[in-house]
Amino acid sequence: MIATFDRLLGQRVESRVTEAVVGAKGVAIRLHVDWPNPGEGREIDFFFFQAYLVSDGLVTEIQHHHDCGPAVAAISNSVTTNGLPRS
Repeated sequence: MIATFDRLLGQRVESRVTEAVVGAKGVAIRLHVDWPNPGEGREIDFFFFQAYLVSDGLVTEIQHHHDCGPAVAAISNSVTTNGLPRS
């Protein structure tokens, strides 16, 4: 995972968290990605979801998801906000 992020940073890829949901088991985020050269085989409006599972205050697992439902389910059924917008 670190090698992937390092490679993407080297390509001047930028990202930002656009939504976040806190659950009993962690945090789910919607991550928007900005490519330096959109349209070269890359989606212009690209985003995905990640679930950061937390135990004893430490991130123990990071899951990649294409939709908000599985990301939110991974952190808990009792979400403390309204949830992420569906893709």
